Amino acid sequence: MELSREIVDKVKSYVEDFFEKSMPEIYCFHNLEHTRQVVISSLLLAQKAGLSESEQLKLEIASWLHDTGYNSGPEGHEERSATLARTVLSSYQINQPLIDEISKIILSTKMPQLPNNQLEMIICDADLSHLGNEHFWERNELIRKEMSNLGSKMQDEAWILFELAFIKAHTYHTPEAKSLFDTNKEEYCKILEDQLLGLKGNANAKDKKKDEKKKLKKLSRGAETLYKTAYQTHLNLNSLADSKAHIMLSVNSILLSASFSFLIPKWGNDTRLIIPSLVLIITALLAILFAILTIKPKLITGNISKDDVKTKTADLLFFGNYTTMSLTDYKWGMRELIKDPEYTYNSLSQTLYFLGQVLKKKYKYLIYCYLVFINGLVLSVILFGVCMLLIAK
Repeated sequence: MELSREIVDKVKSYVEDFFEKSMPEIYCFHNLEHTRQVVISSLLLAQKAGLSESEQLKLEIASWLHDTGYNSGPEGHEERSATLARTVLSSYQINQPLIDEISKIILSTKMPQLPNNQLEMIICDADLSHLGNEHFWERNELIRKEMSNLGSKMQDEAWILFELAFIKAHTYHTPEAKSLFDTNKEEYCKILEDQLLGLKGNANAKDKKKDEKKKLKKLSRGAETLYKTAYQTHLNLNSLADSKAHIMLSVNSILLSASFSFLIPKWGNDTRLIIPSLVLIITALLAILFAILTIKPKLITGNISKDDVKTKTADLLFFGNYTTMSLTDYKWGMRELIKDPEYTYNSLSQTLYFLGQVLKKKYKYLIYCYLVFINGLVLSVILFGVCMLLIAK
């Protein structure tokens, strides 16, 4: 039998069930999530390389099965994965040459990686794609935890040296992987080197960093309460302004509807109703305009660079400022922010200030709305009263 999407779906279901039932929890890196990420990266690289559908199916099946042998430990897991793949694919009556090819693709992931063809190069690159994609820091912590679970516990400095040596010795095999992941990989190396320099600093520098971390962890209760209360007050006032604006929208919409239904049709019989009716209509329209301005959202698009973060002038807490940043730069920026208590407080204060500016504008429009509505309504009533007196005479 040839490969098909139906076979791939069966393999996927088998592997998901296998990981759930047979993979020990100590393997927190080589888990189902890692396998899914390898499948995604394999297909991404295959599509960029322009592989045919049949080649993509082989690669996808190999990616799903490549770490199933890890349930019995890291040593020799590639061979066990290939053996299991043969068993599973044979049960689906797959042609033997295809089974042999998929097994070789799985075996190519063994370290050190020595792929012999394009499919093997792609799965090898996908298996280590986390070194250059957005999952690096998350997967980095998980591989450290997994190694610790297996008895290879390292202190921070030793771990960073280990990671740097591994990353610098590694090279992606395909041009597609190099174009996608090399830039990020180099950036992660620089960050790790900076972390290593920090760890190797003199005792005073270390003590200073420890003090800064302690300050961050022990933020003043009074300061926390102050910011929480201020933010909650701003949110409540914002909600109140929007609620009042919606009420004015509803009331003045009713006035407009009534004017068009009952007053305007009577202009032909009594022209004296025109002026008070127009005043009432204009009042309702202006009140609706100011109510809409009160609740109208405004999208602010900032343009924060890494230099802004380094100089501590960037506000990373307001969504409009960081929408143009990449995920990697934003994560790096947030780490810089939380490392410096003063920068953190300044950012909170800046965000609070701009929330206040937004509220100032909302309430200005809301005041105009109420002033127009009250004065216009009073004027309309007076004019209608005068009109009624003239009619009585």
